[in-house]
Amino acid sequence: MSALQCLQHLLDTEQKVFPVRLRAFMNGQNFPAFNPDTDGQKLTSGIVPTSVAASFATIRNANLILLAGLKMSDLTRTAVHAELGKVTLGEMLQSGPDTT
Repeated sequence: MSALQCLQHLLDTEQKVFPVRLRAFMNGQNFPAFNPDTDGQKLTSGIVPTSVAASFATIRNANLILLAGLKMSDLTRTAVHAELGKVTLGEMLQSGPDTT
């Protein structure tokens, strides 16, 4: 995997996984698994790494604002992940890459 592919995966996660899951927890909804091979953005020729990095920074900042709005009591909210079953928001925030 190239550095650009890794950067694109980070962008996909910030854009298509994290905020979707956080909003699902907050709205009492379940969420599907994310498969980067089928659900991720495909790299095409002409993609500039600095553009991907800038998009990542912008979306990361928006996600940090979402996180800042959480209360400790929100960490106990639950949802059902398509592969993992019932999880809490606290568990999702602590989980590693195997929960995609």
